[in-house]
Amino acid sequence: MTIPILYLLSRGVSASSSTANITTTIPSTCDDVNTCRTLTSLVWSCLATITTCTWLAIHPNVPDRDDPNWLKFLRKFKILIFALIAPEMMVLWAMRQRINARKIANRFQAMGWTETHGYFMLMGGFLLEDEKGCVRTLTADDLENLSLEDKVAFPDITKDEIEDRGKDNAFARVLVLIQTIWFAIQCFARLVHHLPITELELTTLGYVVINLGVRWLWWNKPLDVGCPVTVHIGTIATEDKSTMRHQIIPSNGPPDRKLIPLSLYDALIGFGGFPLTSEATRVPTFYSGSLTASHTAIAGMTSALFGTVFGAIHFIAWMYPFPSSVWQRSWRYCSSGITATTLFFFIVNLGDLVLGLSVATRKDQGFNAIIFIAFCFIFLYRIGLIVAAFVCLKSLPSGALRTVSWNDLIPHV
Repeated sequence: MTIPILYLLSRGVSASSSTANITTTIPSTCDDVNTCRTLTSLVWSCLATITTCTWLAIHPNVPDRDDPNWLKFLRKFKILIFALIAPEMMVLWAMRQRINARKIANRFQAMGWTETHGYFMLMGGFLLEDEKGCVRTLTADDLENLSLEDKVAFPDITKDEIEDRGKDNAFARVLVLIQTIWFAIQCFARLVHHLPITELELTTLGYVVINLGVRWLWWNKPLDVGCPVTVHIGTIATEDKSTMRHQIIPSNGPPDRKLIPLSLYDALIGFGGFPLTSEATRVPTFYSGSLTASHTAIAGMTSALFGTVFGAIHFIAWMYPFPSSVWQRSWRYCSSGITATTLFFFIVNLGDLVLGLSVATRKDQGFNAIIFIAFCFIFLYRIGLIVAAFVCLKSLPSGALRTVSWNDLIPHV
C-alpha cells in the first residue's frame, strides 16, 4: 500500500506544482527573508537533521572498562558511518536486541528484571571476575548456570541504577524528537501548500523515518554506558540459594558462546548475531545474541519493511524535473532498486518464517550469495540517490526556496 500511495502523492504534487506555475508567478529565486530560505540553510537543515537523529539514535554496547574515551568515541563514530550507509541494518540490529532483551527479562522476571536489565546484560553490562582476577563478559547462560551452582550472587541492581550509569537525558531525547517530527511536519506542510520538496529533503525524510524506528526499538536500552558492573565469584548465603533455584527459569535454548565468524560474508549474512569467546571482556560492536529461526525472520522482515519505506519515500520525486533525463532515470532506478531489493528481503524472511528455514539452511543451498550481492546493490543505490540529491540542488524548481507561512514559528535546529 505504501508504494501506490506515495506514487499518487508524487503525481498530485507534480500536477499541483505545474498548475501553480501556470496560474501564478513564482520566481525561481527567492529574496524575501520572511518567506524564503537560502540554499545554505536548506542543506544545513537536512544535514543537521540526518546527523543528529542518527547520532542520538545510536545506543552502543558497553565498552571494555579499560577503553579510553577516544576509542569509545571512534567506535560510535564508526557506527554512525555504518548507519548512514545502511540504515535498515540498524533496524535489524535494534530489533534483534529487542527480542533477546525481552527473552532475558522474561527469563529472570522473578528476580525483578525488566527489559532494561535484559538490554544491559546483552550489551555486555556485566563482567565476571574470579578469585584470580580473571575477567570475562557474563552472559545470561553464565548467570543462570553459576547462580544455580551457587557460585555467584544474582546481581542486585535496579532499572534506575542501570539508567544512571548511562548518559541518556530527557532534554536530548526531546530535542531529537522535536527536530525529527518538525522536519516531517514541514515536508507534509509543503505538500499541502503545493511547494516542492527537494530531493535532499526526501532523502532526509527517509533517514528520519528509519531513525525514529531505531529509537523506538531501543527505547528501554541504556545509552552510552561507560563501564560494566563486576560480578564476583564467591560463596552465597544458604537462604539465597533456595530462592534463586526456585525463581530462575532454566533455559532450554542453545548456549550463547560459539566461534566468531571469520569472513565478511558470514558477518554480513549473520548480522548482529556475533557470538562471544570465553575470553571476551566486552561484546562485539553489533552483538545481539543468538536467535531462533522464527525470531531471525521476524527481525529481518522488520528491517526490510523500513528499507522498503525508505526507498518508497523517494517515489514522491518520480515526476519531478531534474537537471537532465540521465539524472531523472538514475533517481528512478535507484529508488526502485532499493524498494524492490528490500521487498525481496521481506519475502525471503517471510518464506523463512513460514517454512521454518534458517540462515544455515540457505547457506548450504548457496542462496546467501544472492543476498550478499543484493546488499552490495542496495549500497550502490543509496549512494546514487545521495549524489543525485546534491546534484539536483544546482537546478531547483520554482518555489523550492519558499517556506511555509508558519515556518519560523516552531523552534528547530
